Amino acid sequence: MKIKHKPISRLFILLILFGSVLACSASKEPVNRAKAVEIRNDKTESNGKMLAYEHAVTIKHTQSEILSHYNSTIKLCQSNVEINCSILSASYSIGSYNRSSIKMRVNPNGVDTLIKHAKDKGEITIQSTSIDDLTKSFVETEKRIEMLTRYRDKLLEIQIKAANDVESLIKIAKELTATQSQIERTQSSKYRLEQRTDRDLLMITFIHSAKNESMWDSLRSSITDMPENFTYGLSETIEEIVYLIPWFLVVVFMFIFFRWLWHKTAAKTKR
Repeated sequence: MKIKHKPISRLFILLILFGSVLACSASKEPVNRAKAVEIRNDKTESNGKMLAYEHAVTIKHTQSEILSHYNSTIKLCQSNVEINCSILSASYSIGSYNRSSIKMRVNPNGVDTLIKHAKDKGEITIQSTSIDDLTKSFVETEKRIEMLTRYRDKLLEIQIKAANDVESLIKIAKELTATQSQIERTQSSKYRLEQRTDRDLLMITFIHSAKNESMWDSLRSSITDMPENFTYGLSETIEEIVYLIPWFLVVVFMFIFFRWLWHKTAAKTKR
């Protein structure tokens, strides 16, 4: 019994071409704004926009208070279930220029709570909020997932029809694997977009302020930082000397050359 390859192979080729056309045209299709309305969350406006909020706050504290506020803000983020806060990064530095920062992803209702806690007894010097409209990216991602899912279903239908066609089954299996990988990558992109719109990005930076420090606190800080400052000053001085050495040699060489030329010219004049 002969197995017919041509009809299945032709159908498979047509399907591959159809998938390629869909992939090329997906990015050119106009954005369906009505789709965004169906996928609103708590932060979408009445027009269905998917907005990502990013907040940045810089707060001044005395040197002795920076560490305590830094640790307590991290603890509040991790312990308060209602604000659904996650620490993305945190850094703390000590020395003459104390600067610590915490980067968090938090529910919109937790932004003011964290800022108010971090500001306690301090002073906000910089505060900003930026908004990124992700509606187009979100809708296009949804469309791509939908298109790839339909394409995968078509491949599965052909796989059933080509049960006896080994060559076509191999091609279909490869195409199914590639399509499934694209679906998973696109779903990951969608998840990252949802994370940005569901929860705000909050960056709190603590800096050192000597405004409320006593004379003894300032003196103690100066004495504590003395070895570090001495080492830094010494290294800067050595670096400057190293830079000046070549110029010093050039100046000495030019001085010797012009002195020799002057003596030579003076000797000729006497003759």
